[in-house]
Amino acid sequence: MNVLPERLHDLIFFNIGFMKILLAAFVLLLSGNGFSQTVIGFGKTSSGAALTSLTFSVGGISTVNAQYSAIVEGSAFYNEAFVTGKIMLSDGQIFDSITMRLDLVDNTVHYLSANGEELVANALIKTVILYDSASQKVIHFDYSDFITPSVEKGWYQLIDTGVVRLYKRHHKSIRQNKAYNSATHEQYITTTYEYYILINAVFTQVKKLKLLPDMLQHKKTELLEYMNVHNLTGKSEKDYLALITYYNSLVTKK
Repeated sequence: MNVLPERLHDLIFFNIGFMKILLAAFVLLLSGNGFSQTVIGFGKTSSGAALTSLTFSVGGISTVNAQYSAIVEGSAFYNEAFVTGKIMLSDGQIFDSITMRLDLVDNTVHYLSANGEELVANALIKTVILYDSASQKVIHFDYSDFITPSVEKGWYQLIDTGVVRLYKRHHKSIRQNKAYNSATHEQYITTTYEYYILINAVFTQVKKLKLLPDMLQHKKTELLEYMNVHNLTGKSEKDYLALITYYNSLVTKK
C-alpha cells in the first residue's frame, strides 16, 4: 500500500535536487558571461564579481611571500607596492582595474582577491598592463610565449611599437649571504637590463646601442648620424627608445 507514495516522494525529492543544480549552474554561467564582458574604468577599484571571475579564469594560490622574507636589498617585484592594472589572457579575456604586482624573479602575477587576499595566478597570462599613478605612465609587459617561443621565459616590457618593437627585460637575480654567527641568510636582489627588438617576427637582443645601426642595415647611415647628433650612448632606456622611435619614423614616412 505504501510503495507508490514512497517512490513518488523519492522522485519528487530527486527532481527538486536536480533542478537546484541546474539553476545554480545557469546562474554561474550567466554570471561568468557577464564578468568577461564587463570592463571597469581603468584606475578604479574592481568589483567583487570581476575579481571572482578573474580567480575562476587564472586560478589563485595563496602566498605569504616567505621566500622573500630575508631580503635586505632590492626587490623581486617590478612594483613592490600593489597598483591598479589590467590582465589579458590568450583567449581574449580582459580583466581591468585589478590590484596587482609583477614578480620578475618567479615571473608570476600577484593580485588581490575580492576579500583582499594576495593570490598568485597559476594560469598563463599573455599581457599585464600596470598603471603608475605617480608618473601617470602605463607600463606594458608581454609574456615570452606570446612574443616568440625561442626566447628565454619571462616578462618583457614593451617600450615602443611600430615596424620595430623595442622590449626591455628586467633581469633579477638573488644572492644569499649567511651573516657571521647567524643561522639566517640575507638575500640581495640585483637588477640588470637587457634590450631586444622584434622585427619580421625575429626577436633579437641588442647587446649595445652602437650595434643597432648594423642590425637595421638599410637605415644604417641615418641611424649613425642621429646617434652622433643626439649623443646617444646606450646608457639609459631613453637612448634606446629615441633611436628606435626615429627608425620607426623613417620607415613609415610616405
